[in-house]
Amino acid sequence: MLENVGAFTIDSTAPETTVDPDPTGTINTRTARFGFASSEAGSTFECSLDDADLRKCTPPQEYSDLADGSHTFEVRATDAAGNTDPTPVERSFVVDASVPTLSCGTADGAWHKEDVIISCTASDDGSGLADPADASFSLSTSIAEGTETVNAQTNSKEVFDKAGNFVTAGPIGANKVDKKSPEIAISAPQDSVSYLLGQDVAANYSCIDGGSDVASCSGPVASGDNLDTTSVGQKTFTVEAIDKVGNASSTSYSYTVVYDFSGFLQPVDDLPKLNIINAGRAVPVKFGLRGFQGLDIFAEGYPKSQVVVCDSTAPVDGIEATATANTSGLTYDDSTDQYNYGMKTEKAWAGSCRQLVMKLEDGSYHLINFALK
Repeated sequence: MLENVGAFTIDSTAPETTVDPDPTGTINTRTARFGFASSEAGSTFECSLDDADLRKCTPPQEYSDLADGSHTFEVRATDAAGNTDPTPVERSFVVDASVPTLSCGTADGAWHKEDVIISCTASDDGSGLADPADASFSLSTSIAEGTETVNAQTNSKEVFDKAGNFVTAGPIGANKVDKKSPEIAISAPQDSVSYLLGQDVAANYSCIDGGSDVASCSGPVASGDNLDTTSVGQKTFTVEAIDKVGNASSTSYSYTVVYDFSGFLQPVDDLPKLNIINAGRAVPVKFGLRGFQGLDIFAEGYPKSQVVVCDSTAPVDGIEATATANTSGLTYDDSTDQYNYGMKTEKAWAGSCRQLVMKLEDGSYHLINFALK
């Protein structure tokens, strides 16, 4: 307010001090910068931070290296006439330039069948967590099925406080995850191979696991022991493996045990020869199986004969006149280690060719061709 005193004008009105609105609230920097002004030109200013004495200052005023926590800035103007704003203008604000505090677990060094989950906690003593749910959370590995690794990495997560500071949790490595079943290698028996009855064949197989390691590897017999060749027919050899976290696998091979068939013996000849016989005569069919294997050696419905086309190019052999047939069926001669089967023929077959089909219990077929006259 201006007053006229004689020839002089006296200014007795205090100026008004104004401060830029920022910073207010919470800031995530340790530097605060204040712009301010007076309603009267030529004013001087006094500033203070956090209850310090007011001291002369000029706009803008900047404070650095501020500690986390609450702060108050004050400023007042004095005009050229010496009038001072009676009430300093205050700006209160909070500095939070520290990231949230984070704590997460670590890899435990053990193998796991499933993905590893690691717990984390977070807190913020300044402005507080932006998302309260971040106070407790988990990170997890994500390993593809059928793989294994000693260094599975978890995902990561950014945790923010209300001031915008953030810290990243993860990824956390060195986790051991085994989602792969053991591998099985079988060298013997070989798949779809035939072995002779009573043949000594040592099983040979192994199991490997690149992750948690093999806990068990087993087959019908231990590797190195003989396969089962004590009876004829198709057999299945299955090896099963389990690793130390419980992943399991199995591999099966099939093999067949067959008689040690010697081939047909005189008086008949093996293919491709065509045996010439008189129709109506019984033919002795002799063969060996390396020892007596019982009399129930034929598959059901066999032996049997069937008509075939005569091959004029096939070598021929007449059956010796001294040969005699066994008309009572199958017999075994221990002295010669031979089986004898009497094949009956009919006179009506004269002028045709026939084939004797002999299927044994082991699934094998043995054929003889005859021309009947």
